[in-house]
Amino acid sequence: MLLQFDVIVQWGIMLLSVALLASVLRRGNFRKAAAAFLAYQTLSWGIDFLIVLFKLAEYPVHFFSRATDNGFEFSYLFSPAAFTVFYMTYPHKRERSRKWMQYAIFAVTMGLF
Repeated sequence: MLLQFDVIVQWGIMLLSVALLASVLRRGNFRKAAAAFLAYQTLSWGIDFLIVLFKLAEYPVHFFSRATDNGFEFSYLFSPAAFTVFYMTYPHKRERSRKWMQYAIFAVTMGLF
């Protein structure tokens, strides 16, 4: 039986999220990474809940269709994982242009996704 395209994309997003987190956690600082992941996940969940409630966006394909209309993969996995990578790799003691480049890369990545 062939998997549907949307199921493949969902699993790909989950695997990408796990790979992003694994790349950051190899460097140590598990508490800092976990705090960043959970803080962003909390904000993402609340904002995404309001966006779906007011019908500003909809997720036609989602894992928990009976529980919520929110997109699980984006709000709970990919977006917090991407922020965790941003936070853990932020160049605190570099020049201002490098910091702005980090912000630009994160904003473009999240905007494209």
